[in-house]
Amino acid sequence: MPIMVVIHFPIDFDEVERRTGGKIDWGPVVDAWERAGARHYHQITRDGEFIDLDEFPSEAAYARFKEEAGPTIEKFEALLGVRSTDVVWDVADRRGA
Repeated sequence: MPIMVVIHFPIDFDEVERRTGGKIDWGPVVDAWERAGARHYHQITRDGEFIDLDEFPSEAAYARFKEEAGPTIEKFEALLGVRSTDVVWDVADRRGA
């Protein structure tokens, strides 16, 4: 079953580039994301926080992604000085039902 992962970062989005600019190689994360079959990547922001929204084909695929991309994500969070939290939601597609 597809899932949507909501990843919350308690930091202003404008701070991200200032703190991390040029210090992260996103290639391994993008590769892991694609291998996991992820899609529909979005970022939303408001008042000192931002959220990444990612759709994965399953929780197992997300777990593989996290394991593979973990070192880069940990470096990103260390540069930001914050830890993200993630919540997994089931995708309820009712079109045509």
